[in-house]
Amino acid sequence: MTFPSISPYRAGSSRAPRAAEARARRTARLGHCVAALCAFAAMSLAGAGPVHAMNLMALGDSLAEGLCANGGTTGATADCVNPYGTNPAYATELGNYTAYPDFCTTFAQSMVENFNPGNDKGGFRGPLLGKLRSAGTTVTMKGHVKSGSTLALADRAHEGHGAWETRHINYCVGGYMTAQNPDTVLLEIGTNDLLGATAVTTIADNIMATKTTIGSARRLLIASVPAHYVASGANYVRDTAFETRRKALAQQVADRSNFNYPCTARNLPDMSVLKASEMNNGSGAGLHPNNAGYERMAEIWKSSLLTPECQFDTRTFVTIGGILMESITAYGRYWLNGVSATYHESGTLNTPDIPRYQSICDTHPVCTFDTRLFIDGPSGPQESITAFNWIYNYTSAGALQSSSALRSVTRYNTYICTYAAPNTCVFDTRAIRSGSVETITAYGRYFDFNQSTGAYIGSGLLTGVSRYVPICNLKPASQTYCTFDTRTYVQLPGIAQYIESITAYGRYWNFDAATGALLDSGTLASVASYKHP
Repeated sequence: MTFPSISPYRAGSSRAPRAAEARARRTARLGHCVAALCAFAAMSLAGAGPVHAMNLMALGDSLAEGLCANGGTTGATADCVNPYGTNPAYATELGNYTAYPDFCTTFAQSMVENFNPGNDKGGFRGPLLGKLRSAGTTVTMKGHVKSGSTLALADRAHEGHGAWETRHINYCVGGYMTAQNPDTVLLEIGTNDLLGATAVTTIADNIMATKTTIGSARRLLIASVPAHYVASGANYVRDTAFETRRKALAQQVADRSNFNYPCTARNLPDMSVLKASEMNNGSGAGLHPNNAGYERMAEIWKSSLLTPECQFDTRTFVTIGGILMESITAYGRYWLNGVSATYHESGTLNTPDIPRYQSICDTHPVCTFDTRLFIDGPSGPQESITAFNWIYNYTSAGALQSSSALRSVTRYNTYICTYAAPNTCVFDTRAIRSGSVETITAYGRYFDFNQSTGAYIGSGLLTGVSRYVPICNLKPASQTYCTFDTRTYVQLPGIAQYIESITAYGRYWNFDAATGALLDSGTLASVASYKHP
């Protein structure tokens, strides 16, 4: 099986492997663990339980504060005037911040407290609080700054500061951590740096220094900077120069933060997915979200905060350019790792760089594929995705071949969707076994079809398969069905057995597909390519 381009993500790409240090840290593949027949690791599932309480700090620039929260609805121009930059005294202080002992606290606090009572929701903070509390999480907001007039007084706290750059946050963050002691920090910073001439490496240095100061005892989420939209005729488009710098910063932060792994990328919420219509606040600046944009940001933050660690959306294997690759999607990102070779690629799914993925995900806060596999075609592997109740099939060149609602496919509607709620149908996993059987898991069951004809072969409860029982025993009481996150079949180099590989509940299981014998199992977090040591 071959593919015309080295990457199945960006059509026509010929991206080379990254630097040696990036490759070296990913040489320990799950396939290598199989070869060694790793011992079963009876470890607890870290990070899988629901979060019931958090002391939360929104930290950063005006996006954390909530500037333009009413933009596009009422008083947009006045609402989006920066309360800091228009004040001569603050402009002076901002430029010489290290000379002002009260820079981090007194002056900034009074400016925000007295600015624009129409900024009602506090940007993403108000919607986020509602979403977290509806999910059963107790939230206490932390920060010395107060804004958001419709929020309860205790909910107005934050550390969002308009016009600030990464250097200002880095200068103040130690004092904020000591004084406010949050256990969870949402960092949204970098827009003002990118608008200026500061080198991307310097911006990333400041963010990494901030991360170090916050420390590993607190959970830190580092959001990417939203795109900057500028007028182009009657439309708004991404500013090309800003976008180049934004992408470079996002990649540096992802790599240097050690969050760019399938188990930990939930700590890299992607705000670049905000569309022009969500960044049109009426001011014409294209820098601050409107209500719809802040609502989407809140949903992205919520997903990042509440989704368990090491929860993969899809995992499959594909041969590209003669290299067997393990391909994973999770938390709105993808990873492509060579099984034997030292190739690595990663990035965001919902991006203009991958139009076919953006077309699936553009209206959703987080790009989430339910299943994804590659089928051997005459010109190379053809990608097939299920997401949001639909199926999408692509040619080996990445062009859309067909798409339809899952319920419109006779075999799916007859045998699988009958278990679903009306107007929905969601697959947990979908794979091709032995090159001839399409096998799907959904609603606590497995379903097998002839790949060529679509004819029904059989189905049954997952709990009725003896090798699956230990997996299903990990199902929390709150979950209706035993659910596999991913399930794939692969013949790994140097391994005699044809392997059925499953991930679920933060763990992996590898079975001999022919006999059902367990080859090895363990936590996903113990696999070097899935989480930084």
